[in-house]
Amino acid sequence: MKYKAVIIRINAQLSYIKDLIAADLGEVGYEAFEETDKGIIAYCNQNLFSAQQLNSVLENYSQQAQITYKITDIPNINWNKRWESESYHPITIGKCYIHPSNTPPNNDSNNLYDIIIDPCQAFGSGYHHTTQMLLNIITQIDVTNKTALDLGCGTGILTILLHKLNASKITAVDIDPQAVENTKHNLKLNNATAQVFIGSIEKVIEQQFNIVIANINRNTIVELLPQIKKILAPNATLLLSGFYDTDINYLSNHLQQYKLTILQTVTQQQWSAIVVHNT
Repeated sequence: MKYKAVIIRINAQLSYIKDLIAADLGEVGYEAFEETDKGIIAYCNQNLFSAQQLNSVLENYSQQAQITYKITDIPNINWNKRWESESYHPITIGKCYIHPSNTPPNNDSNNLYDIIIDPCQAFGSGYHHTTQMLLNIITQIDVTNKTALDLGCGTGILTILLHKLNASKITAVDIDPQAVENTKHNLKLNNATAQVFIGSIEKVIEQQFNIVIANINRNTIVELLPQIKKILAPNATLLLSGFYDTDINYLSNHLQQYKLTILQTVTQQQWSAIVVHNT
């Protein structure tokens, strides 16, 4: 399929504005992003592209940045090959060694969890701060024999780590069909098992989990809180990321309404993750 490439030039004092724009564009169908010296390049299936949606997203940041863009048509893109040849290389994050399938495991570090990821899109490869924080947090909590949900699974990287840490039953969901297929592909590469569905929390609303992970944006978290509360087992752990440190007070106020208590906050380059207890 053909794509639209939107080359966005962003002149802003706050460096993370480009991340916010990318997150918002991801919510309206953009599949991948490349960071440039002057902004980002956003890729969207031409059948899903809407100039009105693009302008609406960028208008939200018009008071915080000077933004210009141009749109070009590009041919089919094989995201796996693009990442393999251009930008995706092995990375160690805490106790995790993450690498593509065309590179060997790190045999010199037997204490590391070896995770093979062939990403079809940028988010979830292990390079983003939110993914890194959640990987570290997951290795620090007890997931053995616990049921777990990865809400917005992306490449499946967190699902795979849960499997390696012996979670008893793992479910992964994502609204993006491409992400679901990528998760299934990466599960096979790691000999990992999980139930994987296209959709959101409605797919599991009749179940309860000991651990729920949501690496999504702030507004979506708040919107889904009533359903998240419903699927949390008593004394369950909720791991949240995908937002900035300036959002924590806002999220805390909403979490308290559902008797959800923040136990730990982690911040990395202005991005944050929180560990929440269901009381």
